[in-house]
Amino acid sequence: NSSDAGGAIHSQGIDLTLSDSTLTGNDGGDGAGGAIYFSGGALTLDAVTLRSNAAYYGGGLSVFEATLTVTDSTLDANEADDGLGGGLYLDDVEASLTGTTVSGNQAADGGGVKVEEMARRMVDLGV
Repeated sequence: NSSDAGGAIHSQGIDLTLSDSTLTGNDGGDGAGGAIYFSGGALTLDAVTLRSNAAYYGGGLSVFEATLTVTDSTLDANEADDGLGGGLYLDDVEASLTGTTVSGNQAADGGGVKVEEMARRMVDLGV
């Protein structure tokens, strides 16, 4: 799948929960969120794998002005080669990551995670 924002999922202004899912091989192009672009509302990922996705901002996942809760998930082998946040890009986000592994991602800035303005509360992150 490919798009300029959210190769697999583009969501704005709602609450969204994904469980026991794998998103792989998606492309957000020069935009944000190789697998998922999320803005506004609350995003919850539980036992989700984001693998081998690509975008300029957040190869795996980009979240803006929202609340993010990630539990027992994996962000692996995602790319933002010339961009920001290989695995995860956060901008103005309240984030809680528990039991989550971020590995093998690459970016020009923030290979695993790129945190911008006002992102907070990252807990128990296996980097």
